[in-house]
Amino acid sequence: MKLAFRMCKLYPELMDELKRTLKAMDIDYYKPAVKCVRSRILNGKLK
Repeated sequence: MKLAFRMCKLYPELMDELKRTLKAMDIDYYKPAVKCVRSRILNGKLK
């Protein structure tokens, strides 16, 4: 997810697609670290 986010910084037109994909994830099956990165990307706190 972090690599995809970095790519989206270079190609801003991909950011909406990344956010739609992250929102569609069934988050119950992932570890807390993945949940944290997902929420930081969606909230705009990851730099």
